[in-house]
Amino acid sequence: MTNELKLLCELQLLQDKENEIKKKLNETNKSLSEVRHDFKKINDERNRLSKELKDKKNILQDKDLELQTLYENIKKHEKELFSSKTSNPKFLTELENKIKEMKTLKDKSEEVVFEIMNEVDKLEKKFKEEIIELNKAQLELDKVEKEYKDLEENCKKILEEIDSRRKKIREEINSDYIKTFDKALMIGQGKAISKVEIDRCSVCGTNIPLASLQKLKKSTDSLITCENCGRILVLD
Repeated sequence: MTNELKLLCELQLLQDKENEIKKKLNETNKSLSEVRHDFKKINDERNRLSKELKDKKNILQDKDLELQTLYENIKKHEKELFSSKTSNPKFLTELENKIKEMKTLKDKSEEVVFEIMNEVDKLEKKFKEEIIELNKAQLELDKVEKEYKDLEENCKKILEEIDSRRKKIREEINSDYIKTFDKALMIGQGKAISKVEIDRCSVCGTNIPLASLQKLKKSTDSLITCENCGRILVLD
């Protein structure tokens, strides 16, 4: 294997390392996005419960005031009934009926208030549970964001080193070789070099012609590419 071909192989190794780092960054970023999505979902539910709880408490307060007014009115009319000096049967009957209606309304109002109180209790329980889940999600988010930030900073340094070494290598290689490598890299989706295994291209599996194999074994100055996938062939 010629020195320039060795340098091309090193370029491929650098490309592989770069691809691996970028893949890891993308995967970690994807995980971070998922954690952020989960956090937002929990936070939105917390906000929804908070609003619902607030609305229910306001309704409860209004209903409680209505009930207190009923209590006071019943008490007032009962006092009026028992202390009344009038002997007018019609007036007394109307007053009794009025008190009866108000007590019926009071019973219904108490049931409504009791029902709303139960709903408030359930909502408060759910809200507290959601707060706990939100705190857990916040801790997880902080952890993943820190991991991603640390990874990003570390990968940035490595990628800068890779880019620096790549530029240096490319300056040492014949420009025609570079063109062939870049073309193979583009066609091969990031894989420009392929090893020959049992007279076949290790990437696409195509049989290598005998003439090409002989040239490879002689370590000629020309590059040999796979007739099928276009990658640069090297002997293992």
